[in-house]
Amino acid sequence: MTLPMGIILSAPLAAAAPSADAATLEASAVQPPELKWIEEGFYLNLGTAPGAAFRLDGFNPMIRYDAEVGMRWTRGRSSVSFGANPWILQRLEAPGATGGLLGVVSLRHRNIYTRAGAGVLIGPPGSPNDRDVRSAVAGLVGFGLESRGEHVRGRFGFDYVASYDKAGRVNNTVFFVLALRFG
Repeated sequence: MTLPMGIILSAPLAAAAPSADAATLEASAVQPPELKWIEEGFYLNLGTAPGAAFRLDGFNPMIRYDAEVGMRWTRGRSSVSFGANPWILQRLEAPGATGGLLGVVSLRHRNIYTRAGAGVLIGPPGSPNDRDVRSAVAGLVGFGLESRGEHVRGRFGFDYVASYDKAGRVNNTVFFVLALRFG
């Protein structure tokens, strides 16, 4: 049995022509939803951070107790938050405590976070003598990892704080951050 020559020659052209089924599949392809920023509401970070203020002539060990409160927005696996971060600084070799208040911005993508802030500190040590304290303006940068969780997350990372007092002294303080985030 032989096929007519017209059918044999038109077979490659029919295979190359778009079929109605292929056009239907392309038209019905599901487009990914457009991601929008969603307000998550208030959050609260509670944590502690052992650290030390370093200078050329020595260092002062201390522990920071802090609570950060603010608002958070999410988009997919990323979030941005703006908050206030009050501190209590316990200098380990001096009686009493000092403190401070910083405004902070935090960015998180998946499990990695970064944060930056600025504010004032009351009485960070300005020399190896823990009683030599003055109020200072301060800037903060930090980074670390945050666990995944619906309403409670664990956070650990590092904060670097540079403070500058009226005497012109600069404090370089590094903290190891351990915190819980609610909300």
